[in-house]
Amino acid sequence: PAHELNEEEDAEDEDLNAPVELKIEFLTALMNRDFQLACKLCQMILIHEPDNPEASEFVPLLQRKLLESENPSSGYHEYVYLCNNSDRCIL
Repeated sequence: PAHELNEEEDAEDEDLNAPVELKIEFLTALMNRDFQLACKLCQMILIHEPDNPEASEFVPLLQRKLLESENPSSGYHEYVYLCNNSDRCIL
């Protein structure tokens, strides 16, 4: 019985996490500098994981990058660097 509860809890936890494929597609879009797609995928990750701190940080950065690409004369060149969990992400 206790083992069955743990399996149910694990299944519930999996439902709350974004699919790995979605995260891979997001990272691929970032590496390809497809910021529009990356922004959409990041928002989809947040639907599955509303408290995901990395995704929460990326959305405003990606939106700013999209605004800059619409009006390139307004900003200077910045690059997205992927980081590990111990570092802060920099745009």
